[in-house]
Amino acid sequence: MDVSKFISKASKVGEIYNLHHFRLGWQKPQYRRLMGNELVYPPSPKVVEAVRQIADLLNYYPEDPYTDV
Repeated sequence: MDVSKFISKASKVGEIYNLHHFRLGWQKPQYRRLMGNELVYPPSPKVVEAVRQIADLLNYYPEDPYTDV
């Protein structure tokens, strides 16, 4: 069975995954943070306060308005 007909054209012409960006991240710490999906700026104080206000409720599922009686 020839499975090549099931492979998209984009996959066939794409570049092979390389680790260049990963090595670059270890050489330059500012890139490493971005690669880890970390923000380089802290959250807004308003966001921090909002999270603090609801932190004790985070272990509950939200109420479903259609089944709540």
